[in-house]
Amino acid sequence: MPPAAHVRHLASPPTARSSNTPPQTPEALRRDLEAVFSAPIMAHAQWGVVVRSLRTGELLYDRNPDKLMVPASNMKIVTLAAAARVLGWDAHFTTTLETAARVEDGGLRGDLYVRGGGDPTINTRSGRGASVFADWTAALTAAGIRRIDGRIVGDDNLFDDEGLGAGWAWDYLEADYAAPVGALQYNEDVAALTVTPGLAAGDPAVVSLAAGSGLTVENRAITSAAGTPETIQYRRRLNAPVLEVTGSVPIAPAEPLPPATAVRTVARQVAVVNPTAYFVQSLKDVLIANGIVVSGEAVDIDDLPAASASGSEPARRVLARTESQPLRDIAAVMMKVSQNLYAETLLKAVATKNGAVGTTDSGRAVAVQLFTSWNIPRDS
Repeated sequence: MPPAAHVRHLASPPTARSSNTPPQTPEALRRDLEAVFSAPIMAHAQWGVVVRSLRTGELLYDRNPDKLMVPASNMKIVTLAAAARVLGWDAHFTTTLETAARVEDGGLRGDLYVRGGGDPTINTRSGRGASVFADWTAALTAAGIRRIDGRIVGDDNLFDDEGLGAGWAWDYLEADYAAPVGALQYNEDVAALTVTPGLAAGDPAVVSLAAGSGLTVENRAITSAAGTPETIQYRRRLNAPVLEVTGSVPIAPAEPLPPATAVRTVARQVAVVNPTAYFVQSLKDVLIANGIVVSGEAVDIDDLPAASASGSEPARRVLARTESQPLRDIAAVMMKVSQNLYAETLLKAVATKNGAVGTTDSGRAVAVQLFTSWNIPRDS
């Protein structure tokens, strides 16, 4: 999905009608809308509008009703419509901790797997990400696991590995609204970037990027004098997983501000390279912080030898399971904040309903078939 479209309100909202005021006639509505869309500010714009009565279906107004235009976040309306019909409003996304290894003397003698179901909600909204990881830590402890003598492996095979949306532009891939999509998703697949000033004007700024992002930071940011504007910028190279940080961050005045504000921190959110690697690295960090030793690496299942990646290793058993909120709650977030990652996830998820791998093309095919059954022309 492209970034959300921005809407400017061009007229004041109508005042409340008294009980004695007759409803607006279709003719008056058409005159009002024509005045809006024919205003001088619209001279270089193109509108496609259809207004119908919800009660009778009567066409009340239209303007370029058959013109095809490049969609923005209004595409989320039809994406959600397809997901609601195919998956159901009560659908949940399931994520499981699994292993084929035995537990012995407090150690898991092999790899811990995280099997992703596409859940986009293991994030900071309402603290759910921290809650899920805390529950998993408790479940491992209850199973007698105090250390993991193997790797933490992210199994993301429910979806394909094409994380970028169709039609996305190259010049905003580091932005939080362009975070890649996968079957394992943590913190909406964005990592925290922080920039703080050095000790004196002219010193390099101090740059930090959360672990697991898959990006190497090239720091070209500097410290500027107190009172100067902050000009931090960042961009992701196309030919390498490198994040270039440029610009300046000022030292805050020492007085009369309290000590806590003496250093200004610039905070940004950066899209990660590999959602699966980011997820398992974040989980590993939490487990270690809570006293569970992990000796192996955090890895994407696609980076393992072919036998392990294909699932031909011994059958795994489930150690812990979590389910997302129902689709109706996920949809509320997706639509109200125009969350692109949620929308791309739903498009891939509809393809998995019948056991297929979730891809953009397969999700689109399911959606088009559904819309055709609703008598929506395929060329519209």
